[in-house]
Amino acid sequence: MNKLKYFMTSNLGGGGQTVSRFPKHLGFFNDGSFQNIGILLNYHYLTFYEKEGPRKTNRMVFDKKHLETLNNTKINFNDFFNLYKEETLSDTNITNEQLGYDILLDTGSGKILADSILHYDLSRQECIDLIFKLVEHHLEFSIQKKAKYVIAMDFCKKNTYKNKEGRSENYKNIINTILKDNKLQNDLLLLSLEKIKGNRDIKLFAPLHGNSVEDYLNHHQSIVSLENKSSMRFSGFAIGGLGRTKLIDICKIVKEIRDLGEDRDIHILGSSGLNKLLPLCYSGANFFDCHTPWRRANDNENKFSIPLLNKKQEPISTERTFKNIDFVDLQTTENNCDCKVCENFKYEDISKMLLNRNNNSEDYYFAKILIYFHAVYQYSFALKKLESLSSKQEYWDFFKTIKDINYREGLMKIIESID
Repeated sequence: MNKLKYFMTSNLGGGGQTVSRFPKHLGFFNDGSFQNIGILLNYHYLTFYEKEGPRKTNRMVFDKKHLETLNNTKINFNDFFNLYKEETLSDTNITNEQLGYDILLDTGSGKILADSILHYDLSRQECIDLIFKLVEHHLEFSIQKKAKYVIAMDFCKKNTYKNKEGRSENYKNIINTILKDNKLQNDLLLLSLEKIKGNRDIKLFAPLHGNSVEDYLNHHQSIVSLENKSSMRFSGFAIGGLGRTKLIDICKIVKEIRDLGEDRDIHILGSSGLNKLLPLCYSGANFFDCHTPWRRANDNENKFSIPLLNKKQEPISTERTFKNIDFVDLQTTENNCDCKVCENFKYEDISKMLLNRNNNSEDYYFAKILIYFHAVYQYSFALKKLESLSSKQEYWDFFKTIKDINYREGLMKIIESID
């Protein structure tokens, strides 16, 4: 098996009021105790904050004052985070440090397209023109703000419906006809390659799309052909649109791309729950985001991920590996995690913060962030373990140590079907 370096980006997007509070607490986690962890940002959320103009929006995620500073000065992303720097909690001795995270910038193009159709009545051609026009600004923004990894602008469908995207026939008709046009998609990708030509500071990933394993493989090969003709190359690929795809098929897509000799990074967009991490890594994926635990931490039930490993990458004895459990239903005996969150905050501490929202909303949102970062540490422990494995037998030996019988058997079944 190929030796892969794993990288995880924690998701800074979604979650309503929590996301705007997230940056001021990042210093607490910036201590070097986990490896290969960066921050996933969203171009749409950070640059669409005006009511008028080419990047208008109905709803901001961050406050306008900070976004104006980010967009209208030469400040980079980590300096932007440091604008929020303050003490984490008034009753602790933990203070935030200067931040130095690697940044992966996603486009949010699915949201841009959905909003353009639903709120601003753009036609199919107007949507296409808008996305093409955004390419240059998207890449200039990435360079100026010092993103290390960048997902190229693409045409995609939004899978998480907060408004009425899923029920709008006009939206579905427009987006479905655009997504069927692979030439249009690749012309857009080629434009991004041309705009970034000669820049070695950014690693640009090409999004892959499809409705089946064969579709994804064909799209990958069409991009390789495009690269060969243009003498330019992407640094990696980002497999998107996976919310409607079975895990076993995602694994097959990744493995078959690897079997073709592809040795560049393969990022899994928006489909990287902890329970999917091990089979995806085994298949050859090596770049992930943390959408699932961020969303689960921000559910009303504040779901807590049952751990798999401790910080020495040793298995923790539990019958519910990686299950997302309502925090109030968590059995404290199941959580023998020794990540920084669990070492510094007892179950009772976090529970008190969650239940005391009316009196202290800042602690309430911080508790959600703690639940999320507990899961991020579990990602880090798992990736560090997998990075130490170099053969199929070593993977199998590790998988056999998993205490959760159902999880272990489900994992083995996927592995056997793709080998």
